[in-house]
Amino acid sequence: MSDGLRSWARPEGPPLVLVDGSGRRAWASLASELPADPVDVCTTSDGWALAAAVHAAAVEGVRFFVCCGGESAWRAVAAGLADLDGDGHYLVAHGGGPASIARSFGLPADAPRCARVVLTGQTAHLDTIRIEPRRGEPTEVVNAVWWGFGRAAGFVAGAGARWPLGLRLACAYPWHDPLDLGMGEMEREYTASGMLVANGQFLGDLDVAPRAHPGDGRLEVLVFEGRATDMWRMLPRLRTGTHLPHPRVRELRPATVTVRSAGRIFGDGVDVGRCPATISVRPHRLRVAI
Repeated sequence: MSDGLRSWARPEGPPLVLVDGSGRRAWASLASELPADPVDVCTTSDGWALAAAVHAAAVEGVRFFVCCGGESAWRAVAAGLADLDGDGHYLVAHGGGPASIARSFGLPADAPRCARVVLTGQTAHLDTIRIEPRRGEPTEVVNAVWWGFGRAAGFVAGAGARWPLGLRLACAYPWHDPLDLGMGEMEREYTASGMLVANGQFLGDLDVAPRAHPGDGRLEVLVFEGRATDMWRMLPRLRTGTHLPHPRVRELRPATVTVRSAGRIFGDGVDVGRCPATISVRPHRLRVAI
């Protein structure tokens, strides 16, 4: 890297680097490509501890965060800033690792190109998803929220890059449940095996929501009607996004949706509360280096 890039020239100043359990190798490679000036680094597999570090840093004036790893590092930025003012005030950059939201922006994975984006990349808008369960604390995530999938829900939630394995487990059980959705004055009732509320396009290496865009101010809601076994034939096409349109999948594009059915809500890999819950988009909440 040229000497001209070996300094923190961004107006936001030096970042707080967030390293989750899947990001240690990525950070080790990225660190050698960044300026020698010291930066604060928070390394932990506890996503809520990362979120607490983001919140504390933001209160102290930090406006720039570099995420190394998977869903929990990016989720920590959204959750840590959830109750702070300043839409578009904070910048986040991808430092490498398997984060699904990074694929939606086409961000690089190798350290030299990641460093160039971190230091000099242009910025784009990034929406977040706010989740407000009736019982539980509100929080925010960046990529996706889901309901259903029966006894496999917890496994699917934590599958990350192993989403294909998680969905295969989900399809192994023939459940389906009533799903009652409210979108403003519109009410919809379904019998569904699961529901995905997407901001980003990808879940791991699966192109689950090909029409989703993380900066358009809308949610991409996919309702998988019928039994979970009906999803089995979709799996080969999920990697390429060619599973849609599909007669068993309902596609909705609200800004806010209320889930009134029984069950739990998962956001970017963690259980965030029990339904009923309101899920809404926060347009242009963050900026992302691209």
